[in-house]
Amino acid sequence: MNNIVIDIKQLGKQYQLGSISSGSLNRDLASAWARFKGFEDPNSKISFTNELSINDGTQSIWAIKNINLQINKGEILGVIGKNGAGKSTLLKILSRITSPTEGEIKIKGRLGSLLEVGTGFHPELTGRENIFLNGAILGMKKNEIKRHLDQIIDFSGIEKYIDTPIKRYSTGMKVRLGFSVAAFLQVDILLVDEVLAVGDIEFQTRAIGKMNQVASNEGKTILFVSHNIKAVKELTNRALLLSKGSMVQVGNTDKVVTQYLNSQDLSIGKIENILQVDEFIKFDSITLTNNRNEKKQSFFYDEEIIINYNYNLKLKLDRLRIAFNISDRYNNIIFNSADFPQGLRTEELIDSGTYQANAIIPANFFNEGTFFIGISCDIPFKKIIINEKNIFTFTIIFPENMTGGVNEKFEGPLFPKIKWKTEKIG
Repeated sequence: MNNIVIDIKQLGKQYQLGSISSGSLNRDLASAWARFKGFEDPNSKISFTNELSINDGTQSIWAIKNINLQINKGEILGVIGKNGAGKSTLLKILSRITSPTEGEIKIKGRLGSLLEVGTGFHPELTGRENIFLNGAILGMKKNEIKRHLDQIIDFSGIEKYIDTPIKRYSTGMKVRLGFSVAAFLQVDILLVDEVLAVGDIEFQTRAIGKMNQVASNEGKTILFVSHNIKAVKELTNRALLLSKGSMVQVGNTDKVVTQYLNSQDLSIGKIENILQVDEFIKFDSITLTNNRNEKKQSFFYDEEIIINYNYNLKLKLDRLRIAFNISDRYNNIIFNSADFPQGLRTEELIDSGTYQANAIIPANFFNEGTFFIGISCDIPFKKIIINEKNIFTFTIIFPENMTGGVNEKFEGPLFPKIKWKTEKIG
């Protein structure tokens, strides 16, 4: 029996950039004739990579290109990638909001989508009235909505405000109501695009649980687009990685997420940006080394990690603070550390001149995995000079046979060496 409910072949979507006209009637007519005959537009300079930061003078861009994908019934597929990778474009084509430029899509079953906060809501209508309106837009019949009305209201958790006009709802409340309608929609395929990012943690947890339930118990297929890597890992077993409109990898979620995180060289460009000339201070270099002064991005568990700052103070200051933060791979900050002896607690003027500061993170501190370092520098209560997250990325590696017989995977970002003392007392 064929279990495939979405079959995508050679899918591509091309968008026109800037002004639509070429500026010449002859050129516009030539372009129109070429499109009518199915030929390549002779006046269109097309970029085949969707790079947000580069303006190469192209008039057209492929938002997605050569997408080939098959999705099975009851599967939850995660779709990840940087901004501009083509994630939302893919979902908009699947939901028929926009049409593809090329390729073929076969969809088996009824499809519903939750792509933007508040889509299908009327601000002057109450929450209850908008449930009927939104449900009708998504393809539900009135009797069907009535049958699930109490469940939708209960799941949304906003019963107190259900007869209040939507215009008085917060963004989070709209998300709760919109997702609740979609969750009880009688569809075979559900498209969810990042809307849970503005919901609170409690509702996100319930929403993820509900998606798991409808996939496993009701056989619904879900495409889940999110920048929340933790949610993608928790919810999906298979993921698709997009980059600049192209497929990079599709397969096991853990492997795809690892590929995505390892492909981001966060230090390129950012270091140059923060080594800026300021009226008070100029950083000559900020580097990451071990205790042998070797520049590294991968460290063994028992190695120290040293953040080295070289800077020049141009003026005498009464206070200065240099700090860093460490984040895990889900962008959650684990801890902060600041150079307080030369910061808030200083009692004497800091003389101008060249300085070197080293922040030493002890060995035997991090668990195995990937982490990020953010850098900040400020004159407290006066001026923020630098405040950048994710300047460096580094990886902690455990030896194959770690001292002490630690062979299994421990949870959490930290795994410090703690002194234990055990003695017989009876």
